[in-house]
Amino acid sequence: MATTELKIIGLEQLRADLKRLPEDLTREAAVIVQATADAMAVDVIGQYAVKTGNLRSHVRVETTSDVIGGITSKVVSRARHAYIYETGGEGKERHWKKNGKSTGVMPAKRIFAPVAPLRRRIMEAALIDIVRRAGLTVTGSAT
Repeated sequence: MATTELKIIGLEQLRADLKRLPEDLTREAAVIVQATADAMAVDVIGQYAVKTGNLRSHVRVETTSDVIGGITSKVVSRARHAYIYETGGEGKERHWKKNGKSTGVMPAKRIFAPVAPLRRRIMEAALIDIVRRAGLTVTGSAT
């Protein structure tokens, strides 16, 4: 089997190369992308505190597909306070509406931030393996 040199400069290049793969490998890549997003959602849900369950119940995997079989999945939280929980309110002091009493600065919880890069690296390694099995030589890194 002849090999073709493929240099991946970044994630966009990896996506473009995956779209040129045969249909069966494209389906395999789609399964990896979806499974990675699902696993990340489970990781995020597991790290949220269970005080009310609101943050946990609003974690979603949103998946879109294109005409040639490629998919994009992202993990989001639709809870209204998810952003402030993640970022900590950007260091701003909070106050009660009724009496103006300070409640202090909310610390950033950083739930998504450490999980996303780890899951992305695992996914990219699996996708690069698909490209290699298709007979392409991958050099460089996907990040």
